[in-house]
Amino acid sequence: MPIRATLYDGRTIASAIETLLTTVAGTYSITFTIPEVDNIEIVLEIQLETQPLFDPGTVALKHITGNVVGVTIVGVAAGGTITAECVVIGI
Repeated sequence: MPIRATLYDGRTIASAIETLLTTVAGTYSITFTIPEVDNIEIVLEIQLETQPLFDPGTVALKHITGNVVGVTIVGVAAGGTITAECVVIGI
């Protein structure tokens, strides 16, 4: 995904989008790779959108390693698609 902004101190705000098909209700994991940065400092936001409209669950865990963010979503309903966007600040 594109760089959203470059901060005055040289850090970058960037994002990535992943799609997940939920065939059964439960817990799912999503991994975001943000190639525009080498090292993620903080996750600003994780946005979940669904198609059709259903309960996307709750983001329970986030883990950052280098330019990769791993997310666990609990309480996801079955039978749809989740489009998830992760917005980060990194170097």
